Amino acid sequence: MSEQEEQGQSLVEILEELIGLVSEARSVPMSASVMVNRSQVLDLLETARDIVPDQIVQADGLLARADTVAAQAQEEGEHIVQQAHQDAEDIIQEARQQASRLVSQDAVTIAAKAQAQRILDEATSQAEKLRQGADEYSDSTLATLQNDVAELGGGIEELVASVQGRVDQLVSQIRAGRAVLAERQSDEEESWT
Repeated sequence: MSEQEEQGQSLVEILEELIGLVSEARSVPMSASVMVNRSQVLDLLETARDIVPDQIVQADGLLARADTVAAQAQEEGEHIVQQAHQDAEDIIQEARQQASRLVSQDAVTIAAKAQAQRILDEATSQAEKLRQGADEYSDSTLATLQNDVAELGGGIEELVASVQGRVDQLVSQIRAGRAVLAERQSDEEESWT
């Protein structure tokens, strides 16, 4: 199991433990509030807070690697296009040389010109196909990478929003519990005086 998966699970485990603490806490009579151990809750919240930045750093690393892959795909696509152009130029040069040799022969000059044009047309067509294939490969690779990065970003945003929502909920419950305790303590002090 990777460190990222362990941290993700430990964050969920911390949140589950917080939920368990609140769920199993002793109820305050005639109230929706409960009594929880402040140090336990604070320890769990601090641990959760420390884990979340590590996961964000790991997500940034994944995004950086995605950018590297995109750059490599772009570079590879450009290399393929350059190679296609070079191959096309080589084929055209060979066609011209062959045509030149054929033209030198009087009896086959017309046939040579036709053959040269056909070779030139085939070379141009093949060069265009190679260029289109390279462009399609680059576009496809970049689109796939863009989708992967978008999914990763969405997953991180959902995780952060989920954790923030749970932490906010727990903090509001703790504050409500503190207010009830403070009110009771005030009532008890007044009853002693």
